[in-house]
Amino acid sequence: MAEYMIRIVLHGADGEEYDQLHEEMEAAGASRSIRADDGKLYDLPNAEYYLETERLGADVRDIVVEIAAAIRPDPSVLVCKATAFFWRLQPVPGRS
Repeated sequence: MAEYMIRIVLHGADGEEYDQLHEEMEAAGASRSIRADDGKLYDLPNAEYYLETERLGADVRDIVVEIAAAIRPDPSVLVCKATAFFWRLQPVPGRS
């Protein structure tokens, strides 16, 4: 399985459109948090997602663009295939 970090910008979007994006991305299997090796869960920055899948990066990009463009035309999408993660994030409150 490959691990991807995804960043989406819906240009000119409001909070409701981002809420819809979060729902659609979660339905597609992406998460707004990431789990550390010690099992603790950490929040990703707004409109960033973690996805573990067997799909190729270009396929992930195409799916994400389709999801985002259905909410707001001409989104910016960045999909990065990761080999390692290094972060300083806030833990998810009440979850580990």
